[in-house]
Amino acid sequence: NFVTSLITNDKFDDNLIPYLQQNIAGKFDIIEGDFTIKIKHNQEQDFSEICQGFELDVITKPRDFTPKILICDMESTIVKNEFLDDIAKELNIEPKIDSITERAMRGEIDFSQSLIERINLIKGFEQSKLQDMFDKNINYNQGAAELINHAKSRGRICILATGGFTFFAQCVANKLGFDEYYANE
Repeated sequence: NFVTSLITNDKFDDNLIPYLQQNIAGKFDIIEGDFTIKIKHNQEQDFSEICQGFELDVITKPRDFTPKILICDMESTIVKNEFLDDIAKELNIEPKIDSITERAMRGEIDFSQSLIERINLIKGFEQSKLQDMFDKNINYNQGAAELINHAKSRGRICILATGGFTFFAQCVANKLGFDEYYANE
């Protein structure tokens, strides 16, 4: 027996439930929530393939599985922000940062080199301005706080991980109640 969770960051496509009812094999129950649909089923199936074409995250686990830890990425996951981009915007150097990021995405430079180059561009940013910038720009993704509250209510350890900066990870972790956070200095 399995449970598959389909997760969206918006509302579900109106065609999803009828589509699932036609394409799931074996016996199953569908339980709808605001941002999650849980499917209890008795046959192992590839729901990533079944749900291809719908914008969903898909998680399948044995029905009796109980996780003890939740690890979340921070930028563009828990928060909508990319904080290096926010700093670049404050310094009015977005095109320079974007150019380095694009070079890394094309494989012209590796991640470490791109990070060094981007950090060198923001060296003049005063750390005393970080809190004000954070408070002004922070944008939590819908459902992030509820996810952490739910996990904590079930006794899970919640960890925030990011390739971003410690200052921002600490702010987000403290606000949402993460137990630990890991980031770059």
